[in-house]
Amino acid sequence: MNDSKIGQEVTAEVVRLHEFFVRWLGGTSGTHEGVGREEDWADFEASLHPSFEMVVPSGDALTRSELLHSFKPAFGTRPGLKIDIREAKVLDVNGDSILMRYQEWQEFAAPESETKMSTTARVSMVLLRRSVGAPDGWQWLQLQETWLAVR
Repeated sequence: MNDSKIGQEVTAEVVRLHEFFVRWLGGTSGTHEGVGREEDWADFEASLHPSFEMVVPSGDALTRSELLHSFKPAFGTRPGLKIDIREAKVLDVNGDSILMRYQEWQEFAAPESETKMSTTARVSMVLLRRSVGAPDGWQWLQLQETWLAVR
């Protein structure tokens, strides 16, 4: 992934946040009542800068508020979800901000079958900024995702 200390640090942040996605969407970050753990949710919220914006592969832009509003009720909607972060690369470091590109590969149960798995992949560019209030010291400012062909 990245050999530099800062590259390893921000790669760990990208992996950490995607591990939360796996737990949340997979329904394993929860109580026995099937409700997501508030501590996990609070860490997710603290990871996103107040002006966070995400451009999804379709080209639609989501604000922090829109993402949080749509993501919280998605708890447990992708049981068995697996996410693999690949080819993480630091593109630029400017003061307390860093621009990184990585691939995100997801595997999950196909909607039409309980036994067949679907795979999707996207390349993402993220702008992160150091922040004392963030769980691992980094807040996400911008995220841009583009579909990759899966062969």
